[in-house]
Amino acid sequence: MSSSNSSNRLSKNQLILTFILLFHLIIIGINASSSDNTNQADSSSETLSTESRKSTETASWWSFFKKIGIKKKADPKQKFIQIDKDINEIKNILVGSFVGGLSHLRPSLEICKILIERGYKVALVAPGNFTSTNYPSIKQYSTGPEHNTKELSHIYKPIFEKPYDYNSFFLEKDEADKQYLERFEVYKRSTIDFKPDLFLCDLLNNEACFDIAWKFKIPAIGISSSLNKRTFAPYKSDPIYGCHSNMEKGSFIERFKCLIIQPARFLYESRQRIISLNEKRLSVGVSPISSSLERIKNSLFLADTFFGFEIPHPVPPLYQEIGPVMQESYPPLTSKLSSFLSSHKRIMYVSFGMQVYTTQENYAILLKSFLEVIDRNIIDGIVWSLSGLEDFPTLSDDTQLETSEILNNRYTHIYVTTSLSLKELTPQVSILNHTNTKIFLTHGGVASCHESLYVGKPMLILPFASDQFSNAEKLEEQGIALKLDKMNLQVDDIVRKIELLQLDARVKINLKRMQVLTKINSKRKYRAADLIEFVMKVSQLNPNNNDVNKNVIGKKKYKKEGKESSESNETYPESIEHVTEDIYEWLLKEWVTPDTRMGFIRGKYLDVYGVVLILLFSIIWFVVWTGWSLVSFIVNSIASLFEGKLKSD
Repeated sequence: MSSSNSSNRLSKNQLILTFILLFHLIIIGINASSSDNTNQADSSSETLSTESRKSTETASWWSFFKKIGIKKKADPKQKFIQIDKDINEIKNILVGSFVGGLSHLRPSLEICKILIERGYKVALVAPGNFTSTNYPSIKQYSTGPEHNTKELSHIYKPIFEKPYDYNSFFLEKDEADKQYLERFEVYKRSTIDFKPDLFLCDLLNNEACFDIAWKFKIPAIGISSSLNKRTFAPYKSDPIYGCHSNMEKGSFIERFKCLIIQPARFLYESRQRIISLNEKRLSVGVSPISSSLERIKNSLFLADTFFGFEIPHPVPPLYQEIGPVMQESYPPLTSKLSSFLSSHKRIMYVSFGMQVYTTQENYAILLKSFLEVIDRNIIDGIVWSLSGLEDFPTLSDDTQLETSEILNNRYTHIYVTTSLSLKELTPQVSILNHTNTKIFLTHGGVASCHESLYVGKPMLILPFASDQFSNAEKLEEQGIALKLDKMNLQVDDIVRKIELLQLDARVKINLKRMQVLTKINSKRKYRAADLIEFVMKVSQLNPNNNDVNKNVIGKKKYKKEGKESSESNETYPESIEHVTEDIYEWLLKEWVTPDTRMGFIRGKYLDVYGVVLILLFSIIWFVVWTGWSLVSFIVNSIASLFEGKLKSD
């Protein structure tokens, strides 16, 4: 009986102990869970009150029971901290171009599309109404009607139809200089209205863009289609001088002429034009300059090009190749074009852009050449994109087709499209990208060359003006193109080169190589956007002037005829002119090479080299003099001995 009672008491005690042990385990689990929650909280939650801890413990019951038997995994995110990577503030970028048009505006605006996605605002100063169709999110300040070479025939007829040289270049330059004051006023109004933080200026004949940036003390970045005129290498020249782009194989006379004589003549011809333009600058409060590079020598330049297309040469850090700038997508083929391309296996695409035209004689030769290559089955189809500027002749009687039959698409082997405006552009990239397109007959504009390289199609280039001659030479050197002469077009020459471009195996190999290079470099437009962001941010962070943020950034104002045009009625502090000048001096100091600050003699180390030459000549002179003196001494000594001997005899 007693043993039974004792066993009952023992079992009750064991039960009580079991409950106590279980209770302790529960408490330990709650504490562990509470500790986890506390570790994950920030420092402000470490001072939780007793009540809040109790509520946390109560809330942790369910999580505790869920975690029983489950090994807790460490959250890998706890090992990292988030860093604010946003360096962007809403800022305004004003793009400027004298000529406008697709080839000059697309690189700038494609880069700006990236910046718009990053939160920036962009406006354009250019002729025509470009952005409404192509970039509707970009506001445009128009400088007048769209550039039309046919309406300016007194300028462009001799350029397109006669040999092109630097006198032809000056025809365009003089027309641009006549419009300087009008363009400057448009830039001034747009600057006051849009309040840009940075200018992105197309380089061609666009002095007004850089001058307005200088006047308002706003950073300006230049953009161009090449590095040719902005960087120097003695073996580089330009066909406008009557020289080759690459003087590597030139004779001494040719290299001397192209390095010294022709550039000197060009500078002499430019001198009076610079003086005349400086007078216009003074009339609008812009200081004169001695050369076109002086105003922008320490500015950043973006070149829509790449080495492989360009002749390799050293480039200063301020000059960045960011090309080829390509669009993310292109217009598709129309149903008629698609049908024509699919039904012909060897197609040549022909396009000379929207502004170029040639003589009636040249058009007749081209048409005869097309009929000849079709008749000989070298090419079985031609897509010809016309701009509406052409004046076509009637073919001679020995042909079997009238010109009107071809132009109205009544001939089954030639399909003609017309691009009268930006809204009616022929889908060039889609045509070139088609597998049945074999050759591209082009004027050699940069944009067309880049597109052809991107899809890997050989080019037959007929240059008319500007950089087209240089582009043709460079691509011919790369073994992916052949060029024609507008002053000496011949049917047999055209036919032979069309056939050669299709059959030469080296052309295909070279094209594959250039296509890879083009596609890799086409990604650098994001680099261009990054560089523009850098310039905008740095322009407002002058470490030597603590009042920049107050006077320039905090209350940005734009002067108009000596008055404020901002919301504030305060006048400019006297220190702002000094502050903004300092900004221009140090803005890109990380990329400005030291020689530009050292002066010509010290920067080129001519003083050091001069001393070395003097020492070298001194040593040579001393050696020669010593040798001469020694020889003279020996000769005189021998002569004296003979003379003494003769006297003694």
